[in-house]
Amino acid sequence: MSRTTQRARTSFYRSSGTLRLTSVIMLLVVIGLLMGRAADPASWVWLTGERQPNNPEIQLVANAAPEQVTPGPTDTDPGEAAAAREQFQAITDHTLAMGREEMPAYWRLFNWVEHQSFDELSERADRSAVLNQFIQTPNEQRGKPFQLKLNVRRILSYDAPANSAGIEKVYEVWGWTTESKAWLYVVLTAHLPAEMPVGADVNESVNFVGYFLKDQGYQAAGAGPQDKPLAAPLLIGRVAWNPPPAPAAAAADGGWTQGIIATVLLIGAIGLGIWLFIPKQVGADRREKAFSELSSPNTEVQDWLKEAERGPATFNQPTTDFRFHNN
Repeated sequence: MSRTTQRARTSFYRSSGTLRLTSVIMLLVVIGLLMGRAADPASWVWLTGERQPNNPEIQLVANAAPEQVTPGPTDTDPGEAAAAREQFQAITDHTLAMGREEMPAYWRLFNWVEHQSFDELSERADRSAVLNQFIQTPNEQRGKPFQLKLNVRRILSYDAPANSAGIEKVYEVWGWTTESKAWLYVVLTAHLPAEMPVGADVNESVNFVGYFLKDQGYQAAGAGPQDKPLAAPLLIGRVAWNPPPAPAAAAADGGWTQGIIATVLLIGAIGLGIWLFIPKQVGADRREKAFSELSSPNTEVQDWLKEAERGPATFNQPTTDFRFHNN
């Protein structure tokens, strides 16, 4: 085999191998992107048009009734305010559970909330409160209305015992404000908006308005039995939900575009995989034959040339027939 032929063969296989290796890497990248995209439930809303919860354990509040207000006294009534101050004396901050002696004040605040709409409470609520007010001076804040914007991470629900406010279910909402950072608030409400997620791991935004009751003790995740409880301001009131934009509306055009692009990429990945992994024996055989002809001349022609050099007496026709045949 000549050096030129050897270099040509080496160069050919080297370039082909590099191309195939690059193609494999590109295929793996495309497949990885498609798998990552497909793993996100939100990427399928262009097809389903449905809002997906953040967690399989999350439930949605269904058939929630419109805001209802029942007639009755509130904190603006002097007699109510005086009775509440007396009941507040039984409140103990930083405890892990609500004591029986604290329940009269607890249900009184629920009564006040049921007798006012969200807007009515909001008109009198303090919007400038910070976490330290509730932690350092809880007695001064007790029974006053406040408004907070909470980043909610947990919403639990439980049936309420028989009570003077006629409450059947209580929702326990845990979240933080922009000001409080990692320090939590816990707010209680008897009503949640329809379709609002409920579960141990949610990611929602709400506006809350209601009354401060106490600093509720709680154990942080991973805390030991001897660790000192943390404190979260506990308020009772009403919640207005700030839901994210409806995926169906947001994806009316962009969702279909993303779906088409994903489909094209998937078809391209399949085609690239076929091109890479289906054996190409025919093409390989042809290339090998071409290189063999370059490196190994026809032996019959070589024998014919040798006979010609010996002279006419020993001249024999080559077995290869070069004549054209006329039909």
